[in-house]
Amino acid sequence: MAAKKQPRSSQEEDPRGLGWLLGVIIAALIGGWFVVGPGADPPADPQRPIKLVMAVPADQADLVIYKQVIARYEAEHPHVAVEIRAIPGNNYYQKLLVMLASGLPPDLMWMGEGFAEFASRGAFMDVGDRLDQDVDTSDFLPQALQWYRIDGQQLGAPYLIDVQFIVYNKKLFDEAGLAYPRDDWDYDEFLADAKKLTVDRGGDGRIEQYGYYGQLDMSVFGAQPISEDGTHATCQTPAMMDFLNTNRSLFNTFHVSPSPQQITGSGSDVYTIFRQGKAAMMIAYTWDLPYLREQCADVDWDITLNPKVNQRGQWASSAAILISSKTRHPAEAWELNKLFLGADFQLRMCEDGGLPPNLSVARQLVAQNRHKPANLQALIVAREFLYPKPRIANSAELYSQFYNACDTVWMGTATPAGAMDRAQRQITWLINRHQERGE
Repeated sequence: MAAKKQPRSSQEEDPRGLGWLLGVIIAALIGGWFVVGPGADPPADPQRPIKLVMAVPADQADLVIYKQVIARYEAEHPHVAVEIRAIPGNNYYQKLLVMLASGLPPDLMWMGEGFAEFASRGAFMDVGDRLDQDVDTSDFLPQALQWYRIDGQQLGAPYLIDVQFIVYNKKLFDEAGLAYPRDDWDYDEFLADAKKLTVDRGGDGRIEQYGYYGQLDMSVFGAQPISEDGTHATCQTPAMMDFLNTNRSLFNTFHVSPSPQQITGSGSDVYTIFRQGKAAMMIAYTWDLPYLREQCADVDWDITLNPKVNQRGQWASSAAILISSKTRHPAEAWELNKLFLGADFQLRMCEDGGLPPNLSVARQLVAQNRHKPANLQALIVAREFLYPKPRIANSAELYSQFYNACDTVWMGTATPAGAMDRAQRQITWLINRHQERGE
């Protein structure tokens, strides 16, 4: 419901076309329809006979960090040259596919939620043995490692975890005489606060300040539209009905959140809404933290975890650098990849927003925090309740059907039962079609 900045760890583009396009091009790539040769073009420096290419969807801040790591690597490996292919924007995966189809795929590549689309078709090198031998993962979040395990192969490990949370305006809580929300609060407490924080100053039915902006995540209801193994749709569960009905009641029954029509017609982004005091609480993500610090610098704000409804839960995703299964230089690629799993890199990449998968590094991040949010510790608490999407092939295409159905519920053009019946049938048809094609 709430508009948000593009997630660093998903880099989603056209969700209806990504799965199909990946299926066509990667199947052709793995099947040998294209001539594949990572780093096949000769290195510019004859003193460095090995060339590695690394593709990343980096902004300028990230590029500085990547380049520093690469400079360190090249100093220690004078026979290797590393080229960064920085791909900004929201179409990273499509541009990466062009590189794959051209016969010059990168040796290493950044991956977020699109990981499963590539992994299911054998695009990445199994690094399980190397990871066990060379990287101490004893303090890594086990679930984060599991996200990169497909068919018994460990295809990598993340350097960053993105987490959802709720950001709130402390001044508005003070004015309402409310205690700040705890990380272990529940839905009844959330709704009571949202009601008290919703203000119609003129008594004319026009709400100037909403208690909440957004929707409660599926994670706190225990709902998912697709099974963990991707074999069937799960749109019609009681948990899913609870997710839809509860969120609909926030704007239809209790009026503590703006309706989708009001959000669409506001013409303002979420940071402006929050900065102007038009919402006391709103949904946010770790990638929002730099923008909140910059655009809401004059607001006294902090963060808390999602309220418990049926269960504790926090949406989560991750980012990783993975090695191509077609690289000509697996040993050199792995030596570079190891640097992206180190404590220094995790800490630097998570300073502006993100949770290091290494718990000791995460604690260091919290200990050295000197700016908002004060409750950065909440991200460590959230580790116990992370609720990512299933890591399955064709997920973007499948989820688009679900999100389209949800939109009809939010807009009032379909009932939850009717919308989920349609989504269930559409997703089931797509799953069966992909299974028949062996995708």
